[in-house]
Amino acid sequence: MLLQEQTQHQLSSSPHYELIDNDEKFQLSIDVPGVKTEDIDVSLEDGYITIRGQRTASDDISRFTSKFSQTFSLDPAVDVANFSCNLNYGTCLL
Repeated sequence: MLLQEQTQHQLSSSPHYELIDNDEKFQLSIDVPGVKTEDIDVSLEDGYITIRGQRTASDDISRFTSKFSQTFSLDPAVDVANFSCNLNYGTCLL
């Protein structure tokens, strides 16, 4: 039962976000350990960037899924033509 409670707690928390926005770059780092690449959706539209995803965990008895979504407004000076997204070792870097 303790494993289930810990899993539920981990899944219910939103990812940790770190935003760097200065004269040189706009960079967004999101901690998403255990999230598969196909379970993350990043969209860029009308000056906003939205990150959506889901985490799934299971044990011998249950399966847990938690969804998250966060939207950030972009400074008009951000060069969206050079936008990229990489998922490595549980961190999504935009």
